Order: sequence, then C-alpha cells, then structure tokens
Amino acid sequence: MARRGSTRSEARTPAVVFGDLTLVRPLARAGVPVIVAASNPRDPTLRSRHARDVLIVPPIAPSTERELLGALCRAGDEILRCSGSRPLFVYGSDPLLAFVYRHSEALSERFAMLLNRSEVAECLFDKQLFHAFASARGVLTPDTLSAEEPLEAARRLHGRVVIKPRMKDGSSQLLRGLMAGHKARVLALDELLREPDARRHRDRLVIQEHLEAHVSDLVSYHGFADEGGRVLTEFCGRKLRTRPPSGGDSSFIELCDDPRLASVGRDTVERLGIVGAFKLDFLRTARDELVLLEANLRFTLWNYLGAASGANVPLAAYRHLVEGLPPVPETCRPRKRWVNLVLDLAARPEVNLSYRAWLASLIATPKLYELFAWDDPLPAAVWFEQALRRRYSVWRRSV
Repeated sequence: MARRGSTRSEARTPAVVFGDLTLVRPLARAGVPVIVAASNPRDPTLRSRHARDVLIVPPIAPSTERELLGALCRAGDEILRCSGSRPLFVYGSDPLLAFVYRHSEALSERFAMLLNRSEVAECLFDKQLFHAFASARGVLTPDTLSAEEPLEAARRLHGRVVIKPRMKDGSSQLLRGLMAGHKARVLALDELLREPDARRHRDRLVIQEHLEAHVSDLVSYHGFADEGGRVLTEFCGRKLRTRPPSGGDSSFIELCDDPRLASVGRDTVERLGIVGAFKLDFLRTARDELVLLEANLRFTLWNYLGAASGANVPLAAYRHLVEGLPPVPETCRPRKRWVNLVLDLAARPEVNLSYRAWLASLIATPKLYELFAWDDPLPAAVWFEQALRRRYSVWRRSV
C-alpha cells in the first residue's frame, strides 16, 4: 500500500473501499480513514484527498482472481496486525459482490463484512430465482414467466413485455445484441415472438409484464440491516432521469420523504431475511402499488447522497461491524440531488429537454456530483485531463 500520511482519524481502523468517490466520501467525511483499492492506476478516485492509502490490485477476471484475492488478503492481514481490528470492506459493483461471495471464508477472516445466508445469496445474481424467491415470501413482484415456460407463454402477460438478462454478470453478448446495450428492453408481444435471438437465448432471459410508469415512479429503499435484520439506518430515493430513459443507468436522482415506501421496504427486508447494505428497487404503479423490481445487496452510489442528507449507510456499517457501536442518531432530510453531468447531458435529448430546461432542472436545488466536490477537486481535474488526452489522441489518428 502506498502511504499518503496520517490524518486526524489515524486512531480508527481504516476502511478498504473498492469503489468510486461515492463510497469514499461518506466514510472519509465522517472521520474514517479510507484505503482506496483499484485495478486501474489511472483511476481518478486514487487522487482524492480522502484516500489515506492506495492499493493497486489485479482486475476482477478469471485469469487474475487468485492474485486479486491474495492482494486483498495481504492488505487485510497488514491492517489487522497494525490496528488490531478487521477493516470494513466496502464494495460497490455486482462483479465485486460475486467475488466476495465466492471467497467469503478467506475475506471474512480479514475484513468486517455482513453477508447474507446462502438461501438469499443464491438469488443475488439470478433474477429468475430472485423473483421466485420474493414472490414465495409474499412480496409483490411483476408477473414473470417461469424458466420452463416458452416464449408463447408471454401471451398471458398481455400487451408489452420487459426482457432482461437473467444473470447479473453483464451478459455482454446479450447486452450488445438482443438488449441493444440496455439493462432491460420493452417489446410488444409480436416483436418478442418474432425475435430469433429471444428464442435462441430463452434460458438466459427473464420475461416479465411491462408496468407502465414514468421514470419518477422508479423509487428505492436503502439502508443497512444488522444480523437480525433490524434496519439501523435508512432512506428513500427516486430517479429523475436515466440513460437510456427505459432500463438505463441513473444520471439524476434525489431522496424523498416517503413513509409508505419506507414501511414497505422494511417489511420486504424482513420477509426476505436481508442483512448488510441493501438497495431495493420498486416501481409505483398507477394503482399506487409498490412492486419490487430488484434487490442490490451491496453499497451503491446512492449512499453518497444519503450520507449528505443525514443517513450514512457506510458509516452505520463501520460503527456496527468495526466499532460495535449503534449508528449515530440522525434524521434524513432530503435537500440535495446527485447528478452525473456527462451521463445526464447525454440523456437530455432522449427525454426531449431543451438546454434551458435541462439547466433549470439542475440549478433548482443543491447538488452532489459524481466526481467534483469543492473540498476534493483533484479527481475531477484528473478525469478532465484524461478526457482531453483521449480526444486529442482520436483527433491525431484522424488527421
């Protein structure tokens, strides 16, 4: 590990964050020393003033998985030897989540983590299993074809349908071809039945009813639950824009005060037996039903916005797992929005917004940014410099 020097929080056990700035800043601003792990030495996150140490590790790939595990275990052993406590391990992607569960025994010896029991873990990466698991426990989910049903069975879903890759492994070929680069795709029934790739990849697809809704009807419940499933901290959020508009990545989001969503969220956590960090995605239907679409049982970019609004999920995990303390008493006050400016600018024409209307939506409330922060500007400057170099390189090759 490359040491950056001590901080005022040196006495505390550090946290190891294998993720971006949205996971680094909530801990660092709460006084927790952060070691940033990354596979790319040029990752702008490594240039953050909040990174006490940096740890360059092999990428997550089958050919380097053992080397990655070894690097993380050595780092965990060193921190445990120096601080006397296991560091919190914060991970913010599905490939990392899968890696953690594959090597849970070795990592749990060295890092403070709270993982779900095998019955839940089996459903984390298979959307078909997850919907069957949730439905069997009384959670409202979209009507979904079973894995054994042929495409023709989609006629019972009526009208349009939603197709998704079954596995949360990227399914790169599916995403590039049948999914047209989207995480989910809406098709008319006759389009589905005429689509040869849908037949060819039927066993790799989840097919569900399409619930008509606006992007702002996509709401979510976030938090951290202890070993008994008791939620220690929580907040609710909704999407304002995504790219692409249907089944895309969040580009503009906000928190919301929604007691009913929080109540349904807590009930869902209890029914499914969820522990640790979580994000539950719901869709609010025209009949005001909250339908569970997906569960991400890990830390997410939403945690940055939550922490800035008074509900710090990474800090609650740190206090519970590392320090054995209850969460800091806090009241979540939704007052800011989070934006990925590059992604949201690209989303603007897709939702028929003029530049004036787009800018007006951004200046309406205080914001957090994916990269830039006034107290931590270097990562954004590094990203901008790298982007200019890429553009210049493309220009040089074209002349």
